[in-house]
Amino acid sequence: MVYQTDKGIDPRIRESGCYFLCIVRIIEILTGVSFTVEQINDIFKLSARVGYIGEDGFMKEDAGKGVSQIASGLTGANAYVRRVFESGEHNFMVGKYVNHYTHFILMPGTHNKEYDPWSANGSKTVKEGKFHSPRYYFGEAT
Repeated sequence: MVYQTDKGIDPRIRESGCYFLCIVRIIEILTGVSFTVEQINDIFKLSARVGYIGEDGFMKEDAGKGVSQIASGLTGANAYVRRVFESGEHNFMVGKYVNHYTHFILMPGTHNKEYDPWSANGSKTVKEGKFHSPRYYFGEAT
């Protein structure tokens, strides 16, 4: 697993890439492939270039599908991930936490353990903040 604090990670991912890394982690879980820092940087850069990620480094609301297509094309790890808006349609959930900052983590579920993209030790925002809201995703290997 790659974290925002890993050596060599794109500075934009370090600054605001927690949501993006949650989507990438879903793809890893679905495909059984662990991406390198370099692969994740490449997925991020291409996703930003085609507009799935804004200049501020934040993912657009419905960008999960595009990011999964880019990851599939660049790495051969084929997965389909899309945001859904009904809780009964999802198999993954990204949770928003708020403290002084906003931070997203991949919530524990039937396919995965909790993944805090900040570091293996977690983030201060999650430890001291409050759960704010969920983002539901449906994903499958293709």
